[in-house]
Amino acid sequence: MKRCTNCIMPDTKPAITFDERGVCNACQNIEKMNNLDWAAKWEELKKIAETAKQKKGYNCLVPVSGGKDSTVICLTAKKLGLKPLCVFVEPPYITEMGQRNIDNLADLGFDIFVFKPNRTILPELFKRCMIEDGSPGRAFEFMLYAVPMQVAINYEIPLVIWGEDPQHDYGNPGASGADDQANHDALRGQRADHWASENISEEDLIAYQHPSKAALDQAGVKVIYLSSYIPFEAQRNAKIAIDHGLTIRPDSELEGTGGYWNFEQLDDEIPIISHLLKFIKYGYGRATDQVCRDIRWGYITREEGLALAKKYDGKCNPDYIKRYCEFVGISEDEFWKLAKKWQG
Repeated sequence: MKRCTNCIMPDTKPAITFDERGVCNACQNIEKMNNLDWAAKWEELKKIAETAKQKKGYNCLVPVSGGKDSTVICLTAKKLGLKPLCVFVEPPYITEMGQRNIDNLADLGFDIFVFKPNRTILPELFKRCMIEDGSPGRAFEFMLYAVPMQVAINYEIPLVIWGEDPQHDYGNPGASGADDQANHDALRGQRADHWASENISEEDLIAYQHPSKAALDQAGVKVIYLSSYIPFEAQRNAKIAIDHGLTIRPDSELEGTGGYWNFEQLDDEIPIISHLLKFIKYGYGRATDQVCRDIRWGYITREEGLALAKKYDGKCNPDYIKRYCEFVGISEDEFWKLAKKWQG
């Protein structure tokens, strides 16, 4: 397995490339970001905000989970003088930490639009995602992207602010640009109605269908990544969010998450299972992702990162898998058979 000579990302990651130094495309992108004139970028962001503020009422939409990144986005929007509407797509079984953190956003003074998806179709969708993609919660990701954009169009909100650009900041495959998320890695240009079946109608899948770039343009919705305008990285965001009331994970639970950060993926267990499947498919997991980001931003050395990845990668609390299987309606044996089918 070849790894980036700067971070530790392996060559099994989809769409990874290396330059003549052996440095991966994500590290190259961060190198360029370190040379940006952030003061000038902030001025650009202020101009975007001024345009949005011509709209009375809600003039900005922020997709939120209640976590570190969405807290920072909301606080930044407030600093810019915007009036954000937060949109939270509630996971099938939200954790206690997640509920506390969503409540914390409300306590910080933000209005929250809570979307609770129809749970009668989710078990079948999740099972199909496991069978077809080896991705336990991919259908839910469709809603995470689609619902906020639909709300922006329907409420005539002129600006949507997301956090990181996964194509640029992580070197993920797919189209670049916040207004073309339908072609990003998570959605892969697919329409949600490909999941229609005898039990699930196309109308049942409305919330999963991402508006096209043309529809967003026609509605006058501008979509941006905050990471294009301010230094936006995990450790910094976590510190700000904790200072503003974020509830974090007890250290005793970290190993079961497959990573070492206590401030990430607090509202939903299913993404942690997705990282387990990624480890099975590609030989790296959640800890490697965290290590690479910490190396790129100068928090740890490459050697420290290799040790952390070795300790945590591929771990998953059995209770998370048990709850997932109970929700989807499959046995744990069936889960592991489906998972191992994707073993690289």
